[in-house]
Amino acid sequence: MKKIRIFESRTKALDSIPEKQAKRVVIGDLKVCLARFENQFFAIQDACPHSKASLSEGTINPHGEIICPLHSYCYDLNTGREFQQQTNDAEVWKVKEDGKGIYIEIE
Repeated sequence: MKKIRIFESRTKALDSIPEKQAKRVVIGDLKVCLARFENQFFAIQDACPHSKASLSEGTINPHGEIICPLHSYCYDLNTGREFQQQTNDAEVWKVKEDGKGIYIEIE
């Protein structure tokens, strides 16, 4: 498992990603949608499994799901599961925090 630091502090992360918003983070060839919901950070693949639209351009609903901007599929930020199982689930990665920053764990 590879641990990649994406922010040097929680303050920087909070300043960079407002509540109920998402941002694309590129790690090598990997495009990750980094989202903030209820003051927690989540990492989910940026390309929608259905249409490859950028999930980081979508919105986050009150259920903690990111909504694809193209066809409105809803992906759970914790599990990547598409709400109605109309398409494949999205890949998710754990987001960890310690005194040295915020990290994404990638296998």
